[in-house]
Amino acid sequence: MWFELDPGDMLTVISEDGPHYLDVLTGEKAKGTPYEAQPFGEASSMRKFNGKYYFIYSSLNSHNLCWAVSDKRTGGFEFGGVLVSCGDIGLPGVPDPSHARMCTGNTHGSVIEINGRHYVFYRRHSNRKQSSRQACAEEIRFQGGRFCQAEMTSCGLNGGPLGGKGHYPAYIACNVYGRNGARFLSMVKHHKGADPFLTQKGGDREEGPDQYISNFCTGCTVGFKYFDLRESREITVNLQGYGNGCAVTVRTEEHGGVICRIPVETCTTEKGFTGRLPENLGEKEALYFSVEGRGGAFDFVSFDLR
Repeated sequence: MWFELDPGDMLTVISEDGPHYLDVLTGEKAKGTPYEAQPFGEASSMRKFNGKYYFIYSSLNSHNLCWAVSDKRTGGFEFGGVLVSCGDIGLPGVPDPSHARMCTGNTHGSVIEINGRHYVFYRRHSNRKQSSRQACAEEIRFQGGRFCQAEMTSCGLNGGPLGGKGHYPAYIACNVYGRNGARFLSMVKHHKGADPFLTQKGGDREEGPDQYISNFCTGCTVGFKYFDLRESREITVNLQGYGNGCAVTVRTEEHGGVICRIPVETCTTEKGFTGRLPENLGEKEALYFSVEGRGGAFDFVSFDLR
């Protein structure tokens, strides 16, 4: 809903009637309309691009940030689509929440234009609960007045694939899920189970370099997108935990063949384990890490490309 404020104090309501509705639908009114799958939930903001008004909102299903568009700011908004999902739900291969690429919760955010390029800001979750939140950002394609859903990546605002040589913390992972997939998080921390999750040493805070992925266990997947691996020849995973007789496998496709298998062992302090990479890798590759072997459970701290 909207109403007009006195520009002098931005407090006094001067609309003669109202409040008025924007025609962004929710509840029963959304049924049978384009809003049915993504009804309005909360956390809205307005943006103006190329003379049109874009209403940004978190949908009632919570994990999607959506948009609607109108020629005027006071109504007539038509549903546009999803800007970003904090589980990549809606992208190819991710048809519904049961296939989410990360545990989901509510996401809030919006879009901004900088020098002709558009960026979507949103949030994901850590510490196995919806109330532990991290800000994220991706460039988003805006063409013909429409936004295309952005993919979660490890690149953020880097402007392209990350370099094929360097040290990378595990907390830049964009896909994190267990053998049974991901789950929708509540405000109360869920049990650890067989799911990997982002966490850190100490309590929640704004800063600190010691965030990592805990419970990196047998059958889980941790994915990073994207890297220029044309000159990469070795990869080292830096772990701490338990898993004698286990191995960390590396793939460039989520369900593709293994390109590197790295034997690992129990280590009570952080230790690096190294494997060789093939020489035919490309300039925009994903890296998916999994644990093979019975009883593996590690803290995944970081990895190095050489």
